[in-house]
Amino acid sequence: MNHLEFPESDTLHQQTEVSQRLQAALITVAIAAIAFYGFPYLAYETTIKRTMYEFGISLIPTQFVNSLQRSAATIAGRSVAGSQNKSTAIQHIYEGSGVSSVVSRARSLSGFDKLVPKALESSFSGLGNWDNSCYQNSVLQGLASLSAFKAFVERSCFMFERAGVEGGTHKALDVFLNQLQEAVDTRRTLWPPSILKSMNTWQQQDAQEYLSKIMDAVDRESAKYHHIVARRVAPGFASLRVQSSEEHQNEGAVLQREKDETLRRIVEALLPRNPLDGTLSQILRCQKCGYSEGLSLMPFNCLTLNLGLGGHCYLEDLLNAYTDPELIEGVECDECTRIANGEVTDSERSSTSQAGDVLTSDSAAKGQPKALSTKAKQILFGRLPQDLVIHVNRSIFDDWGNQRKNTSLINFPIVLEIVNDWVASIGEPASGRHGSYELKCTVTHSGRHDNGHYIAYGKRGKEWYSFNDEVVTKLSQEQVLERGNVFLLFYELIDQEPILNVDVPEQVDTKSPSSSAEEQDEAGTESQSEVLAERVGSSNNYAYIVSDEETKEGVIIDPANPEEAGPPLQDAIKSKGLKLKSIVNTHHHWDHSGGNSKILSQLPEKVPVVGGKDCQAVSETPADRSKFSIGKNIEVTALYTPCHTQDSICWFMEDKSKDERAVFTGDTLFIGGCGKFFEGTPEEMHVALNKTLASLPDDTKVFPGHEYTKSNVKFLIKVAPSDSAVQKLQKLAEDNKETQGLSTIGEEKKHNLFMRVDSDEMRKATGKQDPSEVMGALREMKNNS
Repeated sequence: MNHLEFPESDTLHQQTEVSQRLQAALITVAIAAIAFYGFPYLAYETTIKRTMYEFGISLIPTQFVNSLQRSAATIAGRSVAGSQNKSTAIQHIYEGSGVSSVVSRARSLSGFDKLVPKALESSFSGLGNWDNSCYQNSVLQGLASLSAFKAFVERSCFMFERAGVEGGTHKALDVFLNQLQEAVDTRRTLWPPSILKSMNTWQQQDAQEYLSKIMDAVDRESAKYHHIVARRVAPGFASLRVQSSEEHQNEGAVLQREKDETLRRIVEALLPRNPLDGTLSQILRCQKCGYSEGLSLMPFNCLTLNLGLGGHCYLEDLLNAYTDPELIEGVECDECTRIANGEVTDSERSSTSQAGDVLTSDSAAKGQPKALSTKAKQILFGRLPQDLVIHVNRSIFDDWGNQRKNTSLINFPIVLEIVNDWVASIGEPASGRHGSYELKCTVTHSGRHDNGHYIAYGKRGKEWYSFNDEVVTKLSQEQVLERGNVFLLFYELIDQEPILNVDVPEQVDTKSPSSSAEEQDEAGTESQSEVLAERVGSSNNYAYIVSDEETKEGVIIDPANPEEAGPPLQDAIKSKGLKLKSIVNTHHHWDHSGGNSKILSQLPEKVPVVGGKDCQAVSETPADRSKFSIGKNIEVTALYTPCHTQDSICWFMEDKSKDERAVFTGDTLFIGGCGKFFEGTPEEMHVALNKTLASLPDDTKVFPGHEYTKSNVKFLIKVAPSDSAVQKLQKLAEDNKETQGLSTIGEEKKHNLFMRVDSDEMRKATGKQDPSEVMGALREMKNNS
């Protein structure tokens, strides 16, 4: 029998080996993709919980869910909703009063209340997170914090009814914002209605983009009733009426114009205006001839400030940078061309440069080249909105075009003053500012752009709450201000008067903090020196007036807010005979030296401004350890303490006639804490606190630039809960709303952990050995607390 024999083929083995390698490569790519996309997805607790929730619901029989819903509705005395999916039905069962009533009855049983946690006292609703929707949850909580926006939505709903048109977004916002503002006694999780959902995807989205989409929808719907109301007030072609030049001359035409103007005002009064809407004005001015073509107006509902590559900074610094003129070189200028060709006289040049008329050069008309110059482009506020939403753009790009995030911290105020330098206006208001905004909500962002997490910190009534999706917790104002990783800020316009009013600045004597009120009053008349702590309430900043009682000579320290620091200063000058010697600054930040120029303008005689080289209107920068005197008795020493800023100066003052001492530390040393390292290093702060300031006499009283003691104590308790010195400071903070001058350098060495960086306790708490490294670790712990 013949056998067919096949020779072994190497090609077959090679093909099999190639196939195996290809499979291995595909499996490797699949595993890498799962690791890259799957792990960030699983990193969110709410996503895991939601996935498990949906999976669990799929296992529950539909008949059982329907039966349970009918039972819960019977207990609660409600009617059963129509056809619903199982997920929605279970949400109604959970949120219904039937379940809560059963739980409340069960708590009355003996011992059961220990197993079932008690409901929250006067909390607010959280929002469920589905598809990484924290971006929309945080924006909705922010809008719920704005009373003016809520009133606008309510009024718009009324206008929709009168106009007979649909406004789905407005109606959904009206109901939903009311629910978010409603205090509840139990934990309640709401889910945004479908019309308010946007960009649903598993990938993280941008909160500012979601806010923009909501505002676009609001504007589109509002335009519907705007158009209808305008037609009803001025029907037909009356709204398009154009008058001839002859009509302008007769009396009837004048009356008609007045009627049209009245109708226009009626329309404006009837139509609610979105409180987020404001106007920016842009001006382009030639730096050579001063000519400008006038203002161009741009509407906005969210102001974007670019952080760029900048480091830790103040919100006011970003606004200064935004409104600063930008120089553009090589721009054609008609006015410069006319001047160069002798087509305009000096008088004409003066008038046209101010008039803003559009000029056409004869040379340009003849085809001759125009003169090139440098023009300054400046963007300012044209019309301030009632609700000011600020977006901090943290996006930056590396050399390869990859998008990254700037994680620098932003220091923002509770009350934001809009000053003249930021506003385009005809003349300046008498107060020197155009408006005051109160902070209502912040939205922070942690993590990367593509898979980070948003949290809203909103104000409800007088209290602050953290809205971390469905988790709602109460927190203090100080804790809100410490969250520097802000992405959105929601401000609302308030009156010119401060929020907190203190009729008389509190006088702090140089006696022991434990002395009685009678002893303090007596000491105020006998002491050769006097310190007035300016606290009129619109921020946590301190300004101080220090004077020598014998000669009435004095200085004012860090008068950042002229509207609040100015009146007490003028009173001291007029009624007490204060002879102001100088304005003294601890550093250049806006909230310490930003009022120098205004204060100077209010004084009968100009005085020097003494401080770091970058302070506003500074005229004298002293050398380190240099001295000057206030009157006959007070000797002042400048102590360089660079870190918070590189021009930080602490002012040590000693009344030698009474053997009493005080130090004004700005943002370097706080009672129980220290300032952030905006422009310095942990090594520099270590030297500032534990070399420079620690070398002062132990009985030197500490006067910081801010009231941060309660917030600092909370951090100290976390790190050293059993420390007796920290517990003593806690008692001091609880008993005193203001603590300036109630602690000494000696006491700071005991309870201020930043002045104990060489102790074994702090080494153990931070895991570091070198004092400077301990300082850096403590500051980072404080930033994240």
